[in-house]
Amino acid sequence: MKHLTVLFLLISSQIRVFGMMESEWQDKTPFNGFIYYYEDVTNGIEYKMTSKIQVNNVIMWYFYKGYTIGEMKEDSIKNRYFIGDENSQKLHFFSNKIDFQKFIESNKLKPFYTR
Repeated sequence: MKHLTVLFLLISSQIRVFGMMESEWQDKTPFNGFIYYYEDVTNGIEYKMTSKIQVNNVIMWYFYKGYTIGEMKEDSIKNRYFIGDENSQKLHFFSNKIDFQKFIESNKLKPFYTR
């Protein structure tokens, strides 16, 4: 039994080393920003355009024509919307969906399909 316990601990530690038990990840956006998720932070998913320009609590996003477009959780009831122009490194926030959709339409940022 002692050998099985040691074997289990050895295998468990190796799985963790290779990242198989982690639910933390990061992904690069098409124009060199980053999307991060760290299980132990209270900010949820983070979008960082630069080290000083970021959005916390992101719940939905897509990339289109050099922009990162998404929705973030403002509090337990309300969501806000954001559009990050990664070429000019400007971040636009919208408190309502109507203004958000108007900006998307006027700048032709509505793709045919998003996942």
